[in-house]
Amino acid sequence: MSHHDSIQNHQPTKVSLRTAPNFALKDLVGNNIPVPLSNELLITGQGTIVFEIPETSKKIKEASVLFETEEGSRIKFSIKEEGANFMYSEKNETSWKSLDLVNKGHEVITAVDHYNQGIDTNKDCRYWISIDSLNKRLRYGKGEMRISTLLLDYQYDIPLDLFNREEQEDKQKYQFINELKNFTFSEGIQPISLWKDPVTIEPPVLVVPTENYTMGMAAEGSATTPSSLSKECQVQYGNVASFELNTPDFPDFEQAIEYSIRTEGCIGHRILEYKRNNSPFESESESEAEYKELYLRVTLGTAQGESPGVPYVMEIWPVGCKSPVHQHGYTHATIKVLRGAIDVDLYRMLPDKNSVDFPLKSATFKRNEITYIMPEVNQFHMLKNDLDNKETCITIQCYSYSEDDDVHYKNFDFVEDDEVGHFDPISDYDFLAFKEKVKEEWNAFLETKFWMEK
Repeated sequence: MSHHDSIQNHQPTKVSLRTAPNFALKDLVGNNIPVPLSNELLITGQGTIVFEIPETSKKIKEASVLFETEEGSRIKFSIKEEGANFMYSEKNETSWKSLDLVNKGHEVITAVDHYNQGIDTNKDCRYWISIDSLNKRLRYGKGEMRISTLLLDYQYDIPLDLFNREEQEDKQKYQFINELKNFTFSEGIQPISLWKDPVTIEPPVLVVPTENYTMGMAAEGSATTPSSLSKECQVQYGNVASFELNTPDFPDFEQAIEYSIRTEGCIGHRILEYKRNNSPFESESESEAEYKELYLRVTLGTAQGESPGVPYVMEIWPVGCKSPVHQHGYTHATIKVLRGAIDVDLYRMLPDKNSVDFPLKSATFKRNEITYIMPEVNQFHMLKNDLDNKETCITIQCYSYSEDDDVHYKNFDFVEDDEVGHFDPISDYDFLAFKEKVKEEWNAFLETKFWMEK
């Protein structure tokens, strides 16, 4: 999406539609700018609206969002239990008509063509509507604002280019969409936020150093740079980018961790065994599963009140281990792979028992690669060290709340047996103590190995 050229413009301009009588947007340096509460797009003819349909409103037959020009031409987005659509009405008309679409197969333009378009049973579902007069598109989706959550894509006119401008300029039937400004909500809708930009791209998940960023990456949208992330993630990236496991004082640290978790009686193995028997995630059915919801959380430093738990966490993922599908409390996070590889599946929202539970997309991150989480991007995911991998994966995570977050939700919510659980991100062990213990074990092993070789 272009606003994930947040990922190209340092977090998009966003205003909250929850509060009254005033809400605020941010200037370029993050200061609040008072804005009078009015239902107007920030840019005429473009923007994204996010809303919910609360549990108490789920029994309504239809909800709608109405966009209007000053002259009275209108676009209406309607959603019912069985589906959703866009209609239009020109000024002085009372009836609603279907748009003449360039792309006739418009009812569901998405790879996820079996996902319900209509009012969702998931009480935490967020819906988004994108107005994009530049690219001549009206879009609708559920979950995070990204192309992979798209459920309706209306190409209503042909975008002009060098070769068709003269031929097509006079054939633009829906010029009035360029002038859409005001919007109103029907009963049953809970507005959440308004974004300046429309949804136009799928945000890249890989972060590369600026000096490695290429024109090809920019064109493909396959990667982004640290400077294009939120300022919270920029700080985190600057802190973790140079982190390495092996150091001059312990050059075999990562190999020693592998030994520790594989060897009975060692600290890594003991923690894993304890968590295997006392897991906050493991369900009865999970005990027979191919993958185990099991990993170590070794924390660096202490909690400072600016993140869920300790801000720096080294996570150790044995082969065949994974997390449940979970979300990160709308925090910012940066994740670097220090050893091995981790598979990440992204989801449109936290699934419930009635939701279709499948990933939107999957990505694999290898040693020294970095990915990120922001409040509106990559919040819902599952991490896994594939059974076919040969070595334990070790990652370093850094978390922080947004500067304007005055809630500080302390848990990570996850799905288990069709129920939402709340994981308190406590520490399994302190990093310095863990490193010292692993070093003792490794040195003892080396002495034994030396005499065995003799």
